[in-house]
Amino acid sequence: MTVKNPFRPTFGSSPPELAGRDEELLLFDDAIEEGPGSPARAVLVLGQRGTGKTVMLNSLEDVAKRHGWFTISDTAHEGLVHRINDRISELLHQHDPDAVDTSLTSISAPAGLGSLTWATEEQYSRVLGVRGRLNRLADIAHAGGTGVFITVDEIHAGGTGELRELATIVQHTVREERNLAFAAAGLPAAMSELSVNDPVLTFLRRSERFNLGNVDPSDVRTALRRPIVDAGRTIGDDALDAAVAATEGYPYMIQLAGYHSWRQQPSKPETTLTDVESAYPIMLEK
Repeated sequence: MTVKNPFRPTFGSSPPELAGRDEELLLFDDAIEEGPGSPARAVLVLGQRGTGKTVMLNSLEDVAKRHGWFTISDTAHEGLVHRINDRISELLHQHDPDAVDTSLTSISAPAGLGSLTWATEEQYSRVLGVRGRLNRLADIAHAGGTGVFITVDEIHAGGTGELRELATIVQHTVREERNLAFAAAGLPAAMSELSVNDPVLTFLRRSERFNLGNVDPSDVRTALRRPIVDAGRTIGDDALDAAVAATEGYPYMIQLAGYHSWRQQPSKPETTLTDVESAYPIMLEK
């Protein structure tokens, strides 16, 4: 019987076992507990392609959700602020009893039978901008003992105008000590240029930095062995050693090594050294 392959070598997909990132996740978890003013409530995730930046954002979002926080996630492409505003409005509509105003607009009585016409309008669409809606959402979250967490991926690829607008909104909300956390991810070189050359985006330079490099071999072993065992198969020490060496600690390669080694003989009870050796040239092509 063939068991489903547990590994996920797709960019941005969360792996079954996140390797070597416990310290960062614990720091963010502590920041949520500590309240407004905690440094790790503003996080900048830096790393080269394939080091797991998007996966880290996903994992940080999971931490926030475990605390009951509202989460808003997007990518720094054109229309970023508009999409975030839409998500805030959606959350307000779901959680704020005062978000929608229903009013009577007309009464008619054709042939002696009366009828009423009602209009429904979002309260905040008339009076509040993005900042006002975010503040309202943060206040609702605070009343429930939670907060709002915003993540933005690939900010190296975004236009600085929208990033600047979002940064200004976030900074004001944080300054007012509302329960807000923010995380952004990007390539190191591009992010350095953004934060140094733009006076508004210097807040990125002051954020807590999670620099994602290669993963320690012991963590790679866990990230490879545990999903295999949890799925009901085994892997010998020789095969595991070879797979660990093949990844060179590169997070994306961990998923490739596990995935392609597994699929060599998916119906067999053990992933063998031969499976890993057969998978290696396939990994190099990806």
